[in-house]
Amino acid sequence: MIRKMAAVYGYTRDWLFNLGLLKKLRAERYAMELTFLQSQVDPQFLFNSLNNLCALALDEGSPKTADGIAKLGTLMRYNLQDAQAELVPLSKEINYLEKYIELQQLHTSPQTELEFNLQINKLGQYEGEKIAPMLLIPFVENAFKYGLSSIVPTRIYIGLELSNERLMLTVENDIVSMLQDRVNKGFGLETVKKRLALRYPGRHELLIREEDGVFAIQLEIDLRS
Repeated sequence: MIRKMAAVYGYTRDWLFNLGLLKKLRAERYAMELTFLQSQVDPQFLFNSLNNLCALALDEGSPKTADGIAKLGTLMRYNLQDAQAELVPLSKEINYLEKYIELQQLHTSPQTELEFNLQINKLGQYEGEKIAPMLLIPFVENAFKYGLSSIVPTRIYIGLELSNERLMLTVENDIVSMLQDRVNKGFGLETVKKRLALRYPGRHELLIREEDGVFAIQLEIDLRS
């Protein structure tokens, strides 16, 4: 009887140990996968923007060049420093979006109607809110990548709203590229979908639609931890 109890005890102890080890391995795998996905979010627009700024500097000795370089420096610092954190202040993520949009405007055609609508329904205060870094930029980047034209008028709309700790991003752009399918299947959006599933399981909703020549996404995230 004692031997049986000792055997049961030993089996139970080993089972609990293995269960704990399994949970630890799963947690480590989750952390490694999330870090891997985050490390892949390194937008190519940084290099494209540098080329555009160089062309601008060659064409004219303008304060726009210095301003553009300063904005680009802000973006690069965010990529190299803040973007490696698990969470960042929402204010930094919004500032990143603003600087990116301003930088894109340096080479956006006058025919492009661009609107960035920022609404914070919290008396303008959102310093305490946090979000996973580089989560919003792929949607905005794709709007510029596939919604700009130097030939025909186009429209890009970017709306960001915070209400009751729920963040809502809306991005709409006219489709002017024959490669629009790459937006749906592209690496950038597939990666951010995985990050959303890992970081905000059951706490986000992403809708993607294409209708009447317009590509649109609506993303809602519950920021409550």
